[in-house]
This record gives sequence, structure tokens and C-alpha cells, in this order.
Amino acid sequence: MPVPVQLLPSPALDRSIVPYTVTNFGRIKDAMSSATRVHIDNLFAFGGWPLTLNFTVPFKCDMAIIGAVSCFSNATTVHGTNINLDGVFLIGCTQYFNEVASHKMIYGSNKALNVQAGAHTLTVAHTDASVQSDGSDTATFTLIMADRA
Repeated sequence: MPVPVQLLPSPALDRSIVPYTVTNFGRIKDAMSSATRVHIDNLFAFGGWPLTLNFTVPFKCDMAIIGAVSCFSNATTVHGTNINLDGVFLIGCTQYFNEVASHKMIYGSNKALNVQAGAHTLTVAHTDASVQSDGSDTATFTLIMADRA
């Protein structure tokens, strides 16, 4: 049975992130309570990007992925990182950089439906050549897997 999770998109820069976060976590809680099996995993890595993180899905599931990735830019404009699941674009984490060479933590979330059990990868990559990362940058992901029996 599918477990529907309808996450809200990130708010505009001039709006509070609190209602967005409360709504999304409420929706994740509702989805988890309707599932018969739930598995939660965390992934963490130090930069630089691109970098691939490996993980195992224990059963066929719908998966919510919440990520935070840091990077810096050598130009003042909107930049960020892309997160790919098994080589396919899943999350675009972007932010306006108004100063150069200042590390910023940027966030994103999305869902992946009908993920098969087994080995999978999350890849962190820059959106363009102006984005930089080094060993001071980090990436952390929370994976919430709800069964899809």
C-alpha cells in the first residue's frame, strides 16, 4: 500500500521556515503512523563535492530525504548543490550568496517513491563552476523509509 507524503516546497527567502518545517514534519509523522514498517537512517560526509554516499534500503519503500549541504561560492548570485539518488536528480539545494568565499549551509528535501530494497547511492555535486567546497564542508542526510507492501 503506498504511503503518501506531500511535502511543501521551501519558503521564499523573506518568509519564516517554521510553518514549512512544522507542516512537513507533521506530514511525515502521519505517513509513518500509517506504515507497517519504518526505517530511519542518517548519512554524513565531509567535502569536497562531488561525493557519493552509499546506503542500503532494507525493504521496498517510499522514502523522504532531508538534506543539509555546505559549500561556498566565488561569485555573488544563486548557487548550490544538486543531490542525486542513484544518478538521477532528486533535490536542488540553492541559496543566494551575497559574499564570496563564505561557507553556507543549504537545505533541501524531497521524496522518492517505490524505492527497491538493496544498495543505493546519494551523490552531492555543485550546480555550477562558481560553487566550491573543501574539507571544511559537510553533508548530512536523514532518510525516512516507510514500507510499500
